[in-house]
Amino acid sequence: MADNKSWDYAHKLTAKAEAGVSVDKTDKGNQNTIAGVTMYSKTYYGLTLAAYADMKGLTYPPASKKDFKKLNKDFVKAFGGTTSAPVSSADGKNKVKALFKEAYWDKHKLGDITDERVAASIYDALVNQGLTFGNKGQANSSMLNTLKRLGIDTSAGFKDLDDAIAQVNSAIKDKGGDVVLNSYAQTRENSYIKSSSKGGNKKFSRGWVNRLNDHRTDTSKVDWQKLPKDTVLTSDSISKARINTNYDVITATVPGDGTELTQADKDQIAIDIQPTPAPLPEDAPNVISQIEIDKDNARRKQEEENKKKEGVYQPKELIPLSDLSSEEIDALTDEERKQYGLQPKITEEDKAAQIEKERLEAEELEKEKELHSKEQQLKKEAEEKKKREQRKARDKVVDKDGDGIPDTIDADAGEPAPEGQETVSTEEQGVIEEQEKESAIETVETEEIEVLDANGNIKKITVPTVTTPTTPATVETESTTEQVIEEKPELVKPKFKDFKTSSDYVRARMKYFKSIEDEGGENTVDFDNELDDDEIKESVDMEQNSTVIDSSKRNIFKTNGKTNIFNSILGAVDDIGKGIQQELNNITKSINNKQ
Repeated sequence: MADNKSWDYAHKLTAKAEAGVSVDKTDKGNQNTIAGVTMYSKTYYGLTLAAYADMKGLTYPPASKKDFKKLNKDFVKAFGGTTSAPVSSADGKNKVKALFKEAYWDKHKLGDITDERVAASIYDALVNQGLTFGNKGQANSSMLNTLKRLGIDTSAGFKDLDDAIAQVNSAIKDKGGDVVLNSYAQTRENSYIKSSSKGGNKKFSRGWVNRLNDHRTDTSKVDWQKLPKDTVLTSDSISKARINTNYDVITATVPGDGTELTQADKDQIAIDIQPTPAPLPEDAPNVISQIEIDKDNARRKQEEENKKKEGVYQPKELIPLSDLSSEEIDALTDEERKQYGLQPKITEEDKAAQIEKERLEAEELEKEKELHSKEQQLKKEAEEKKKREQRKARDKVVDKDGDGIPDTIDADAGEPAPEGQETVSTEEQGVIEEQEKESAIETVETEEIEVLDANGNIKKITVPTVTTPTTPATVETESTTEQVIEEKPELVKPKFKDFKTSSDYVRARMKYFKSIEDEGGENTVDFDNELDDDEIKESVDMEQNSTVIDSSKRNIFKTNGKTNIFNSILGAVDDIGKGIQQELNNITKSINNKQ
């Protein structure tokens, strides 16, 4: 049989059960008694600290806590690595595989066993249960009991490893590989029953039975899910969960398969190899029936489902973080760090990758901002350009025919009308009327007149002269011409009470009498007696100069001669001149605004 083929087959089954790193402090493989104190380590893919020390020829258990920490540090570094140089899961498994091959497979020459299934089961027992193989004399009780169960005389024991291999191969040849495989599985089962009653091992019971099924034939397999959880194993509980209830644990056979022993042989074998049943826990039921097992399993399953629905997390018992060295903490996997409530490890490569990722994201964000800014600027410029064009189009006035009327309201749309058909639209007529009104606005001219100041001296001042352009008085028609005489408004003498200030009143009076003088003839009026008694009694306020007018001043409004209205009433001629000049400026501005 090819050695490598058997080895690959054997390690594949063991590696399936030893897939991860255990930090469970209730696992006996992680407990180390140092100077009377329990200290904790890990199990890397089935390799415990004790097994590692034995393979390397190191002292175990260490004599002191200091020695333990040093040994444990080397152990963690070898299979877990450090923060700066972590060991990957694949590398760790390969290291353990190499050690197992050397310490278990090669050392015990398991490749020489003719049935690879039997060799694989022995290899798995060496790794997981600490059983021995090939020890001289009666020391190798596990294999001797396996052969004795098959009716083979083992009283002489084994001479050495080669003799043990020879006797196993002989049993395989004589009894068959299935029988030897099931008999060795029964030996391992008895060992698991004893181990389950120690410490907190009972919680591993169902897992051990399931693991052992990989090293049984269908005849002897056990439905491990029917076993109660966290309960010490017993021969009775396993028998009730066995798939084939006819299987005989004494002989590791099924009646009728041609391997029956005499009853005397069976009784002797039972005395020799039957393990002492482990005591049941106090809270265990007195009678365990299949129905009770099924009910208990159903209840536990329901409890698990309820916990999942409620989101209740039941953490696995871990080695206290304070008991771990810094190297052990560094070597924790991300899953283990999560269990301890620690953040996942971040390697230098991860840090560099994260920094690069953040840098690229920042650059991308900056580019997006810049692009958005440019788009907004272009949009703003386009809107401004559109507004300018709209204003330009709105302000542009088109007048193709030059008639002063924009083409938009011109009846002929700016095109000259045919001869004899000159007509205007309502819109054109409105424009024409506006133009005529503008040309008819009063034009203001000024002239100089002589006045006397308060001291009786003659002084020239500038006053407005109002003239109104007249429109042609005749309107020609095809047959007649009529003379249209413009009607002038009737002159009404100003009343003092109609004005807010005496200045306004005086100006109105001046304009009234000037209009009468311009008309002349019959309209000439004698200025005497122009003030009635009520007016004479009023107080006239003329730019801060006030004079009470009495009846002796009735002739003051005569404009012929040096003694006139300005000398008699205003007094302060300089102030009046300034006031008139200001009024002139206002009128001029008004005219300019209208134009």
